[in-house]
Amino acid sequence: MSGWEAEVFEVESNIDLLDELADLDSESIVEEVSDLVRIAAEQGAQAEEQDNAQLAATLLAIWAGAPFSDRELAQDYPFILGLRGRGEEDIREIAAGLLEQVESDEDLDAYIEALS
Repeated sequence: MSGWEAEVFEVESNIDLLDELADLDSESIVEEVSDLVRIAAEQGAQAEEQDNAQLAATLLAIWAGAPFSDRELAQDYPFILGLRGRGEEDIREIAAGLLEQVESDEDLDAYIEALS
């Protein structure tokens, strides 16, 4: 698992979100992830909402082709890799903006580039 993957996928509120998404169908997952990104960009986000928005932006990046190396997590949550190619272009651009604002020691360039 890359540094950013560990940082974003091991946050407790993000694990809760992954569990919630796992109960949805593909279309609803994409819609929920897109909404999280859109709301965070339009209204701002703090604490748990910010963590969830960063996870959502990361999922969109993975669906856009960013690397993802945790096969165990992908087995637990098949939509992480199973929805590649999904996500609207305008939401991807918003997600890239959210990831560009992340303050982290980890390299997010691959995720931002996949969204661009």
